[in-house]
Amino acid sequence: MEFSDSSDASFADSGLNLEVEIDSIARWDVYFHLQDLSVPCQCKQGQALRVQINHATAAIQLWSAVQAFVAPQQSQIEHLQRCWQVKAVA
Repeated sequence: MEFSDSSDASFADSGLNLEVEIDSIARWDVYFHLQDLSVPCQCKQGQALRVQINHATAAIQLWSAVQAFVAPQQSQIEHLQRCWQVKAVA
């Protein structure tokens, strides 16, 4: 997976425009997931996924979506186990 900054007139000037280089199957899965989350993105045949990051939540959603489709299963299991062990602070 690789991120690079890009500019595109079809995206608004605010925020950070990224190109996400991942394999083609994961790219489409991530694209549709980001669409469901209302994160502005574009995905065209044979090109990198383009994502506009306007706020921290969108950046976290992008990271999470990519991890869900490209991280090894064991890594995801270990992450969930660590999350379950975290205690809430009152």
